[in-house]
Amino acid sequence: MVLNLVDPASVRVLVANLRTAAAQLGRACPRVAVWSTCAIDPGPAAIEQMRRAVVGYLAAPGYAEMFERAGYADLVAFARSRPHPTDLLARVPAELNGWSAGRRRGPGAGPESGSTPTPAPTTSSSCRPRATTTRAANVP
Repeated sequence: MVLNLVDPASVRVLVANLRTAAAQLGRACPRVAVWSTCAIDPGPAAIEQMRRAVVGYLAAPGYAEMFERAGYADLVAFARSRPHPTDLLARVPAELNGWSAGRRRGPGAGPESGSTPTPAPTTSSSCRPRATTTRAANVP
């Protein structure tokens, strides 16, 4: 199973569900890969790219609930009203992507861990293509 743009709480639930399903079928649990990218110390261009990247996910089942748990219920409700993407983008706050660096908007805002993966900019000078490795995570 490959997961993208998910918070740690969602990973725990999805992996638990996968393990349960595999056990019920008498099969070994498949490996899990999490596609997680982030921007370290992002500038204005990186923040704008990250804002744009979440627009398509805000109303999507599963993703919407994750954003709601992170304190963006009003934004998700607006996204579910099917506005034009430009109008939705205008409401995506820059701090929405602050989760990736563990910054939170206040007590209780955001996932339990305070961390949600966000897409990294491709225009950053510190973000050059490089070889990557894939490793299955051991999720409790």
